[in-house]
Parts: sequence; C-alpha cells; structure tokens
Amino acid sequence: MPVVESIGVAALGWVASPLVAKLLNEGFDSLGIDAEEKLQKLRASVLPVLKSVIEKAEGSPHRSEVEGWLQRLKDAYDGAEDALDRLNYDRLRRKAKAAARSSSGKRPTNPVRSSSVFRIPKPVKWVKKGGRDMLSPEKIKLKRRLNKLEKIAGEAKELSTLLGAQPETAESRQTISVPPPEVFGRDEKCDEIIWRLKREVAAIREPGSSSGVPIIAIVGRPGVGKTTLAQYVREQLGSESSHFHPIMWVHASRNLNAAEIMKDIIQQASLAGEPQEDLGDPDVAVLLSNLDAVVAGNLSSPEALRLKMNKKLNAKKFLLVIDDVWCHTEDDEKNWDTLFRCLSKCCCLPGSKILVTSQSDDAPRKIAAACGAAVKPILQLEELEENYFLDLFIHYALPSREINSRLREELEEKCKTIAKKLNKDPTAAKMVGETIATELADLLRSQGDWRTYLETIAQKDWSGATTKALMWSYQHLPAHLQRCFSYCSLYPRGHEFKARELVQLWMAQGFIKPDDQNETMEDAGNGYLEKLVSRFYIQFHNRDSHSFGTGKRGGYYTLHELLYDLAVKVTSSDCVRIEGNRQSEIPSTIRHLCIPADRLNENKKSICKLKKLRTLIVTKGESVVSDENVVTDIFKRLRKLRVLLVLGLNLEKLAKFNSEMKHLRILQLSGGTSEFVLPELVSTLYQLQVLEVENASSLPARLPPRLQKITIIRSPFLTFVTNEDLQLSQDDKRSIREVMRNRTQEWFRHQYKEDLVRNEREMRNFIATMNGREHNNSVPAADADIAAVWGRWLETYERKTELIYSRQNEAKLHLPSTITRLWLEGCNMTDHALSVCLQNLPSLTQLLLADLKMITRLPSADVLANLISLQTLRLSDCWALTSLGGIGSLPCLRKLFLIGCPCLDIKTAVLPPSLQSIFFDSCADADVILANANLPHLSHLTISRFHKQTASLQFGNLRSLQSLTVEHCSGLSSLVDLRELHSLKLLILESCPKLQSVAKVPRSLKRIVIYKCPLLEG
Repeated sequence: MPVVESIGVAALGWVASPLVAKLLNEGFDSLGIDAEEKLQKLRASVLPVLKSVIEKAEGSPHRSEVEGWLQRLKDAYDGAEDALDRLNYDRLRRKAKAAARSSSGKRPTNPVRSSSVFRIPKPVKWVKKGGRDMLSPEKIKLKRRLNKLEKIAGEAKELSTLLGAQPETAESRQTISVPPPEVFGRDEKCDEIIWRLKREVAAIREPGSSSGVPIIAIVGRPGVGKTTLAQYVREQLGSESSHFHPIMWVHASRNLNAAEIMKDIIQQASLAGEPQEDLGDPDVAVLLSNLDAVVAGNLSSPEALRLKMNKKLNAKKFLLVIDDVWCHTEDDEKNWDTLFRCLSKCCCLPGSKILVTSQSDDAPRKIAAACGAAVKPILQLEELEENYFLDLFIHYALPSREINSRLREELEEKCKTIAKKLNKDPTAAKMVGETIATELADLLRSQGDWRTYLETIAQKDWSGATTKALMWSYQHLPAHLQRCFSYCSLYPRGHEFKARELVQLWMAQGFIKPDDQNETMEDAGNGYLEKLVSRFYIQFHNRDSHSFGTGKRGGYYTLHELLYDLAVKVTSSDCVRIEGNRQSEIPSTIRHLCIPADRLNENKKSICKLKKLRTLIVTKGESVVSDENVVTDIFKRLRKLRVLLVLGLNLEKLAKFNSEMKHLRILQLSGGTSEFVLPELVSTLYQLQVLEVENASSLPARLPPRLQKITIIRSPFLTFVTNEDLQLSQDDKRSIREVMRNRTQEWFRHQYKEDLVRNEREMRNFIATMNGREHNNSVPAADADIAAVWGRWLETYERKTELIYSRQNEAKLHLPSTITRLWLEGCNMTDHALSVCLQNLPSLTQLLLADLKMITRLPSADVLANLISLQTLRLSDCWALTSLGGIGSLPCLRKLFLIGCPCLDIKTAVLPPSLQSIFFDSCADADVILANANLPHLSHLTISRFHKQTASLQFGNLRSLQSLTVEHCSGLSSLVDLRELHSLKLLILESCPKLQSVAKVPRSLKRIVIYKCPLLEG
C-alpha cells in the first residue's frame, strides 16, 4: 500500500530536535536558574528518541497524535522564545534609560519593590545568589513557559513507546565536500544549441525594424534539467568572449513585469561591461560595478527603460537567456509584447539571440507571435536515458572519500535500486543522493550498518510524485536548516535573494544558533546558506556572464521550481503569501505574511487576529493605500512582529506607529511617492538591528541603541545641518554654493540629461516646500543642448544650498556606537553634519555615501581615525566633494570606491597604506594620486571614464598590484611606466578608442584582454 505523505509531520518536524534543549538552556540561564541536571536528563532520555518518533510516525496509525504533539511543542517553543525575547527587551530598556540618565547628569533611581506584590516561585533552590529579579512578572511568565516546553518535550518518551521507536545512537557528524557541478547526458543537446546560437545568424537589422531578435526555446517538464542545460550553454559560451557580449540571464517570475525584466537586463549589461577583479563584498560589487544599474532602478516608464537599455546594448551582439517563461494571461502577453518591442528597437548587432526555457512550447510561440520574431527551433528536452540518470545519482549519492572497488561496486548496486524510484528526476537525484552521501560518510567512517540503511530507503514508495522523494530528503535536513529553507517561501517564485538579505531575515527570526561562542551571527548565517547551497536546496547564480578577469561578482540565490513548491508545502500552516487578485485564506495560526498593499483593507480583520505573527511584508500593489486607519489598526495589534517591511503605503500618519513591537529586529519603510516622518517612538524599539527608510523627511532625535545597519535612500527632503554650518560667514556659504561652477566644465557633458532633469525636479519641490508652496512638477523637458540643462540644474542647486544654510534650527544624525554598516543616499547633509554622524562608530565596517551633493569634504583625521573597523568606503555621485579630508588616517581601510566625484582635488589626498582595492570612475587625475601614494598592499585597481583629454596614464611603484583595468577612457592614447608593476598578472583594456600603445609591460604579466580598442586590436 502506498505511504500517505505526511505534510504535518514534515512541516513541524524541525521542532523535535536539539533546538528545544538549546532554548531551554538559554532560558533557564537567563533566569539565573541552574538547570543543568534537568537538561542532562532531557539530553539523555528525550532528545535521542525525537528523530525516531518523527520517522516512525510516517505511515503509522498514530500519526495524527504525533502531529498534535508537534503542534503543541511548536506553540510552546514559540511561546518560550517570545517570553525570553521580551525579557531581553526589558533588560535593554533599563540599560538604555540608565545610559540616558547618566548622560543627562541625573542620579539613577532604584526603587525597592515590595516583596508582598509577587510570590517567589516554589523551586527557590534554583535561584542563584543575586537573583532578586526573579520577582518580575516577565521572568515568572518565562519560567512557566519553559516548564511547559520541557513537559511537552518529555512526552516524546511515551510516544516512542507507543510507536516502538528506538533511540538514535549519538554519532558525531562530518560534512562532506560538495561534488563539482557536472552535466550528465546533455552534451549533444548543448552542442546543438550552441551551434544554432552561433551559426544561424540573423539578417542585418536596422534600428526600429519590425523583425524581432531570433528566439531558441528549451521546453520540458519541471525538474527535467532545462535550467541546468541553459546554464551549461551559457558557461560554454562565456568562455568565448569573442562571440556574444554581453551574455545576460534573467528569470521570468509568475507575476511577469516587463519593466522589472528590462531593469535586470540593464543591470546585467552594465555588469558585463565592467570587467574587473575582486570588488570585495559581493553586495557592494553589484551596486558599484556600474552606476547605470542603479539609475535603472529609478526609471519606471517603458520608454525611459528602452532608451537606457538601447544605450547598453547598442552595437553589441548579445545573448539573452530568459529562464522559466510563462504566458497564461492577457497581462502576460502584454508584458512580453512590451519587452520584445523594446528589444526589437535596440541597435544591436546581427547575430544577437534569445534563449528561453519553458514548461510548454505554447509560451514561446505566443511570445514570438506577439513580437514578430521567429522561434527556431523549439527543442523538447526529454528525460535522461537510464544509464545517464544512474551516473548522475551515483555521482551525488556515493561519498567523495576513497572507497575500494569491491565496496563501491556493492554500493552502486544498492543505488541502482533507489535510483529507479526517482522518476528520472535530476533534482530528486541530486537532493536524495546528497542526503544519502552524508549519512553513508558517517556510517562508513564508524563502520555502521550501511546495508540496512540503504535497504530501508530502497523499500520506500516514491512512485508517482517527485515531491515524495524531496520531502524525504527535507525530513533528513538538520532542523535549523529546515527553518531557514522553508522561510524562503514567503517571497515570490523566482525571487532573487542577496546573501545579506537572507542572513538578516534568519537572524531576525532567531533561526541562527552559533555552535561556537566566538562565531558571529553573520558568519554562522553564511555557513547555513553555504550548507543549503551544497545540499541543492538553494541555488547560487553568479552575476558575471562576462569572461574577462577571474574576479568575483556579486551573485544571488534562488529556489528551484520544485524546491519552491516543497517550501510552500511544508510552510502551509506557517506562511501565507497573497499575490495579485487571488483569493487566499489567512489561517489564524500563521507566523509570516506577505501581502500587496491594496489587499490590506479587505483582509484587515483577519490580519488583526494574527496575534503570533512574526513577519509582515507589505509589497507594492496596483495602487497606493492612503487610508491611515488601515495601517494603524493593523500595526497596533501585531505585537510579536520581528520583521516589518512596508512598501506601497501612504505613511504620512506614521506618528501612530506602535511602540509595543518589542520584538522587532528589521524595519524597512518606503513612503512611495510621498515623504513621511519616522516617529520618535522608533527609538524605543530596543531590539531593532536593521533600519531602512526611503523618502523619509525626518528621523527621530535618538535611534535604537542596538541598531547595527542603517540605510537611508532617496530622501530628498531629509536634511542634516549643524549650528556650525548655520553660523558660517556669507563668503564661506557662497564658496560652498558655487563649488561646482568652475570645476565641472569638462565632466558635466557626460551626464545623462534625463537624470539631471529628474534631480532638478526633486530640488524644485524641496525649494517649494521650504518656501511653503505646493510642489510643482512642471520642469522643462531635457533640452537638446546639454549645456542648457546643466546650467538650469546648477542654478537650482545653488538656490537649494542657500536655503539649507539659511535654516533656523540644526538637525543632526546621531548614530549608536553599535552601527556596522551605514548607507546614506539622496539626502541633504552638510560637512559638519557628516562629521557629527561619523563620531563614535568603532564597529563601522562599511560606509556608503551616494548622491550627497551637499558635502564638499570628508571629515578630518580626528574624526576618521576613530573608525577603527572601517574596511570599505564608497563615495558615489558626491558632485561637490573637493577633498578626502583625513582619509589617510583610516587604519583598516581595504577597499575604496570613488565614483562620479568630478570636483575632487586628489593631488592633495593621502590614501591609507592599508588599501588593497581601488575603483576610480569619473574622477579626474586618478593617476596623480597613485603616482604619489604609498600603497604597498594594493592588488586590484580599476580606472574608468577618465574624461580629461589626457594623453597617457602613469603609475608609481605599485609593487603588489596584480590586476589593472582601464576602461571607457576616450582621450587616452598610451599607457606608460608599467614596468615597475612587478606583480601585475592581469591587464584589461576596454573601450579606449584612441589608445594605441602600451609601453614597458612587466615580465610578471600572464594575461592581457583588449576589447573595443581598435588601434591596439589592429
């Protein structure tokens, strides 16, 4: 009889794990209770039977009893976790208030509680000396919940007797190395696709012609290997940089949006056009590789995106891979039509191609018909032949350690039996195989009974549904990894996660439990992510489709189609995601909710009943919700939230923000098209670690004391200014106002007119607000003459600057000393305000300043020398910046990015000798600072958009430099003095049309890449 799949047991199984003992230990320790004896009994008699109880429950008539026990155990776990978290909040609150009293000079008060108010719990013998705090109601609540959790966990012994489950023998686990990525049985298909992509050259297309870019489609059922084959094709073509450039990869989500895909294309084309070595933090690298990628995020109209996309694909022969294409609705067809119509108008070179993957041939045909392109051919991807599938399974199932031939032969025979149950599904083969390999490695090392283990698996019935095999693999995933993986279902299918994003979310939910006390939460979280990637639950994608260089690009992570379905299935009682107009019930048991803004009102009653909700993500809907009651009614009832992400809401009335969100760790707010005030009550969110705001007009005077990461972006009305600024003389104010007048004559001609017009509109609205007038969006369109646009922008900028320095009151940004990452973009900040902001930040490791057009110099050495942990500094689009101040005093700076700072006088700048990587973009005289600098550790250097009509670039004694990239330098004719670069191994020269000589190349050089340098190539 087929085994009925037990979703309840699988979904709740993570809680029946050592996580219970960890929480009990942490809770009792927080109470000052010595519970080691109790925990030892738990570890000896309860924990060993938990796994066997879960396994025996599958197919057992007592399964419903086990599911009920697991649900009660989970509720008790969550309750104890919340009580412990609330206790920590109260401690932080007392600490913050004591610090505030101390700073204000007031004597701390210490009122004596009456012992008659609360009763001391019975087990007084457990109270440590000094445990007088045991009287607090929060501690009493925590102790009761811990006892309840311990009691419910202890019921596992009775269930094990009922099910006949045997305790699991305690064996130390060892991880195995990840097998190298390998493709089985698809070489012929890969060769055929590459041949068709390269040989079937399209006819010459004129710009704006009606003929579309040719499409080749790979079609097959979910899990058959379409994406793997497309990735294999891209990898093979990527090693041949001379044929396609750029090669771009995008994923088509079920909620198709042509604008989002065009933004992705622009970003990837930008990344592909910026070859360079290691840029440090992958998340920073993606953002910094090309500013056009950032600009694309601010564009919304198809025409603006088309113009930007055309600029990136102009005169290029590209390959665009679109993974997982769908076309089920009229909206889908309209979006595809918009996308391909825009692509067809690009001035790309003949031979450009589009490769798509889809579950049916219907979608590619509809797309082709809509855009007037030909689909030649549609390649149907069949299942792997049996011998190839077996090779694939054995590759992942057998441990990578040395095994003698006789034992390997016996193992392979056992694997053949198991492989036949996997329906020739490559995804199941990899995941089940990896799970088996992990267990076999332990059994072979400990000389355990591996035969019985494999025979048990061979007897399982996985016929008819691949998800059964995947579910089995999931149930054998460590509990902490189960929680992290399943949480990803809260995001849409095909969502591209950043590593930092995932780790922050897992940390906020309490999923990360470092085993080593010296290990940071971030490092432990990154370790979790690596393990999920190695076990194929999460896929990593490298952004770099460019073959130039060997440096790392910022990548992203996704869930495979089948794995996403698995995550949704195991979290059906915990997570709900509402999409589009689909009607979805919201069970009262859920902990995590994602919902469009325009669906909040109709679901308000249901949401307000979610007393245990820990995550609320409000995405942009079809319209902005302006009803303040919807927001406040919901917020004030959700007191257990740990993550709150809000987009698409009118937040003007956010002053009613609920300070009762005592568990909140991540707060992300975007005011959409209208600015909002972040209320003072935010300062009482003592456990808040991540704060991100967009379009805020005001921040609290004091921020939460444990804040670690703060991001302020696109907030043109947010102003920081000090009394020192306001008291400057009129001459000083005039010099600040006019700093760009005489310093940007050459550079401004290279700016995009539409960007200047957009920025001018924001400044005009700021001026109108300061003068008490209504906003006026009627800014003249971009003139044909860029000089006229620039002159108008400059005049508006100077009026705005004068208003800011004429304010009546100061407004400072005071940050807690716990900040590790600071990102300020698109707000108004003066020089003195920046110095105040950066004081006392000993833990700051990353500082990103973008689009801050008011600052003229960085703080002095007295301020910057205190940033003892700063490793990455990015300055981008700080147009008025003339001096790097005391940058040379930064003791640990490793990576420096200077992008779009045309006024910078770098002749007087002294860079810190600790630098290892420098990226110059749109900065004058970059070689002068290098010639005079002492940079003994500099290994990676990029110089881009060197617009001054300089005939040559010279470099000093950069003896550690290993890679040098020079690109988009239109006036450059020669590179000289490279002979002193004794460690140089890689030289990349791109888009330097006048470059005709490279003199004195060092002997250490191993590779030189020349692209779009016609005088050199000739």
